[in-house]
Amino acid sequence: MSHISPTENPDLGTGKTLSEGTRHKRRWHGWKGKHRLDKRLTVGAEKGIVRYVQRRCYSIEFSDLKSGKAISRRSSIFKFESFKDDDEIFRVQGPLQEAPFNTSAMHALILPKDHHVTKLIVRHVHERVAKHSGRECVLSRLWEKNGYHKVAHKINRVLSNCVVCKKLRGKAGVQKWQFYLQTGLHLTSYHSPTREWTVLDRFM
Repeated sequence: MSHISPTENPDLGTGKTLSEGTRHKRRWHGWKGKHRLDKRLTVGAEKGIVRYVQRRCYSIEFSDLKSGKAISRRSSIFKFESFKDDDEIFRVQGPLQEAPFNTSAMHALILPKDHHVTKLIVRHVHERVAKHSGRECVLSRLWEKNGYHKVAHKINRVLSNCVVCKKLRGKAGVQKWQFYLQTGLHLTSYHSPTREWTVLDRFM
């Protein structure tokens, strides 16, 4: 049986291409999650991202409204009484239609609760805007910005996985020596032979 090297196999491509692909993959995994942009998104870019996510996750609802049909009762956003605004973005009707607020506060944006973009938005507000504050502060900041709907459970998940919050709210440590001194526990007597001494006895 003849041996075929990767450079001779047309399905695998040349060896140079494989090495370049591996190198780019390792570079991407090293970069991912460590570098974040400090520039703020424009309003048009933010709306474009939300519109893209909604069209990917709620494509059936978009097609129903485009054809003049009502949203199906089996849809996950049926109970929100959603509608499309002038930017073709799904929003919630809500009970504040007659309130003197702007559109973002009265009609919250609808995003999938388990989508990666939803996680990025919540994490950005928690770290950059709310400065690692609690759940209610992050939720109020989200409503102040765009009124994202149904993100409370995502806030809890982001806060529980935040390393900075764990360090700030961690339980204070207690020295082990203090426990032995308070209880009066002695492993051996000071008059015991040297071979029975331990490091703990020497410091006590």
